[in-house]
Amino acid sequence: MKAQFWSFDIVFAIVIFFTALILLVLFWSSISNQYISSYHNPSYNIKLAESTLIYELFSQGEPSNWNLLINLSNPGLYNFTPGLLNSKGSIDMNKLATLEAIANFNNSDYQLSKYLLHMPYDYFIEVKGSNLNITIGKNPFIYKAKYISSDIVPSEITNKSVNVIVYVWSNISA
Repeated sequence: MKAQFWSFDIVFAIVIFFTALILLVLFWSSISNQYISSYHNPSYNIKLAESTLIYELFSQGEPSNWNLLINLSNPGLYNFTPGLLNSKGSIDMNKLATLEAIANFNNSDYQLSKYLLHMPYDYFIEVKGSNLNITIGKNPFIYKAKYISSDIVPSEITNKSVNVIVYVWSNISA
């Protein structure tokens, strides 16, 4: 009886164990190779950052009254996430003006806005509508960006249609 136990059961268990181990190593290698290739691909990372920025901008922010918590004469460091929408789902002009004031005041405040928006890259936002043209951030065409990702998101401000053009860009090579 002991000979059968050792010969069949142990051999079968070892085969299953090593098969599972080999599959795990192959899976882990595949995942880490995908991560490494995406990490060194600036276009992929910038597109991902752009999607994140759009997601954050087209929310109410956290907390939803973040624009009332900031002192524009001394922005300092805050722990909130700016979002532009009001409770009705359209762009809140006060939130838009607050983000514009933070980002366009000077370079250190622009860096603060990048921190608040969780942006590892530079960004530029244009809000265009009839008789409306608001720009926030650094224009990638002025700074001759090497990598640019952009998207146009239709929205509303006080029942008027606008297009929000979001650019995320970088001059740094991978």
